[in-house]
Amino acid sequence: MSFRKRLLFALVGTALTLAATEGALRILLLIARKDLDGIRKSYANILDSRGDGQSAYVTDHPYLPHLPRPSSLMISTYDYPMGGKIERRARINSLGFRGPELEKRDARTFRIACLGGSTVEGCLPDPDHWPGLVGERLRKTYSDRRIEIINAGVSNYASTDTLVRFVLQVLPLQPDCVVVYDGVNDLFALGADGLKNDFSHIRKRLPPIPTPFDYCPKWFEKSALFVCLRRMASDLWFHRTNNLVMLTIQDFTRSDPHSMAGREIFRRNLMDLAFLCRGYGIRLILCTFNQYTFDAQGKVVANPILDQKRATLNAIVRRVAHETRAELLDLEGALPPGRAYYLDGAHFTRLGEERMADLVSAKIRAIYGSRLAPSTPEVPSE
Repeated sequence: MSFRKRLLFALVGTALTLAATEGALRILLLIARKDLDGIRKSYANILDSRGDGQSAYVTDHPYLPHLPRPSSLMISTYDYPMGGKIERRARINSLGFRGPELEKRDARTFRIACLGGSTVEGCLPDPDHWPGLVGERLRKTYSDRRIEIINAGVSNYASTDTLVRFVLQVLPLQPDCVVVYDGVNDLFALGADGLKNDFSHIRKRLPPIPTPFDYCPKWFEKSALFVCLRRMASDLWFHRTNNLVMLTIQDFTRSDPHSMAGREIFRRNLMDLAFLCRGYGIRLILCTFNQYTFDAQGKVVANPILDQKRATLNAIVRRVAHETRAELLDLEGALPPGRAYYLDGAHFTRLGEERMADLVSAKIRAIYGSRLAPSTPEVPSE
C-alpha cells in the first residue's frame, strides 16, 4: 500500500474515531443530565487566563504581588495535613474582596474591614470565613445598623502587603473599624537573605499564564469532546497557577532560622496602620496570631525556632497596640491546637472559623457597647 493510501486510511480512521467518541460522549452527557454549556462556564470560572497577568483567581497589580480577581468565583482544592482535601468556592466582588457587593454608604452603614493573609481570607467554601461570620453575629446585636464586612485578606500577604492594600483599596471605602490578623506570613520573612523594607527580597512577579486551550480555534467550543477534555485538564492548570502564587514567597533554605531581622519591619507596618487609622477616625483592633507545628497524627510538635518567632511578633503586636492606643485582641492560645480548630498549623476548620468569629465579634461588642458609633478623626493641634 502506498504512503498516500496509508495516510488517507489513517486520517479517515482518526476522523471516524473522533466522531464516534463525540457521539458517545454526547449520549453519556444526556444520560448523566450534564449541560454542555454549563461545563463551558465551569471552565471559564476555574481558569480563564488571557496572558495579561491574570490567572485562575488572582490578578496582577502594579503595587502588590497579586490580588483576588474581581467579579470572579475563586475555586481551589487543597489537601490539608489534618483537614483532608477541601474545595473552596469563594465569591469575589467587583472590588476584589471576598463576599457580597458593598452597597452605597448611608447613615445606617457601619463597615468593618478585616485584613491579613489566607487566615483572614479563609480556606473553606462560602460562607465559612470568620469575617463574614462576624457580620452575621453583629447584625443580630445591632439590628438598627447595616453592617458591611470587607474581607480584605489575601493568601500569602504579609504586613507590608496589608499596609499597601489598606492605603490603596480599603481606606477609600471609609471603614469604621479595622481588624488586623497578621504575622503568620511575616514569620517567613524573618531572617531572609537580603532583607528589604518592601519585601522585594521574597517576592516574585506573578507571570502571565496562557493555556494551550487559549490558542484553539473558537469553533472547537462546539465539540463536546474538546469542552470536556479542557474541563478535566483545567485542574492541572489550576494547580500550576496556584504554585505560581505560592512562589511569590521564595525558598528560604538559605535564610538564618534564628535571625529576627524582619521584626522592625513588622513593627513599623503595624505602627503605620495604627497612625493612619487614628488619623482617619477608624477604630483599629490588632490581633495576636497562632501558628503551630503538627505531626501526621495532628499532635503539636515542639518547634523552638517557630515558637520563638511567633512569640517575638506577638510581643510586637501587644506593644504597638499599647503605644498607639489601638485595641488589642490577644488570640495567642485562644484556639487550642489540634484537629478541632485547625486544618494545619494556621488555617481554621469550620469550628475554628466559628470560634474566631465569636472572639472578634465579642471584642467589637465590648468596645462599642449597645450602640455602634463611628469614631471621629483626630485633628492635629496648631
